[in-house]
Amino acid sequence: MKVIMKGKKPKAWTAKRTCTGKGSGRKGCGAKLLLSPEDLYNTFKSTDGETTTQFISFTCSLCKAETDIGVNGDFPYDVQEVINKNRKSKENFKQL
Repeated sequence: MKVIMKGKKPKAWTAKRTCTGKGSGRKGCGAKLLLSPEDLYNTFKSTDGETTTQFISFTCSLCKAETDIGVNGDFPYDVQEVINKNRKSKENFKQL
């Protein structure tokens, strides 16, 4: 394959989110945070004792509150791969 013209290098994925504590039962501090894929991990919650829902979460570096920001599949494939390999994701999978 011959390259006719080089393309732009893709930007690294980041997201701006606010610490709300949503999903953890704790009140967040309201800090505005710039997240990278390495900041995210999988969490699992069950409301009826049988059905488990998987969420994508982060822990605020200031107040340590956990905030849910989406569900599995809401993020690009390469970002989801990083999330799934995250140490905290693996620990949470083992608890299921």
